[in-house]
Amino acid sequence: MKQGSVGVELLFTIKDESGQPVDLTTALEARLIMSLNGVRVERLCSFADRAGGVVKYVATGEDFASPGVLLMELEVRFADGRVLVSELIKDKVEGRL
Repeated sequence: MKQGSVGVELLFTIKDESGQPVDLTTALEARLIMSLNGVRVERLCSFADRAGGVVKYVATGEDFASPGVLLMELEVRFADGRVLVSELIKDKVEGRL
């Protein structure tokens, strides 16, 4: 990803311990928690494929405002009260020329 990128689609497949996609049919919401250079934000995701465990987030102008290490987690809340939190995801936001 590049600094200032807008409209970038981030797709995440939520998997269980055995590597199988988690059925998100009964999920109420999914949130992407991001930290870029120590600035933490939470963003609401959409469900791209509930049965296949896929959630999507489309980046806004402020998400990748500066270059640096991007840390992310996904948090999914279910109707029965369960909360699933992903492993830590690391990426990099590159600077622009």
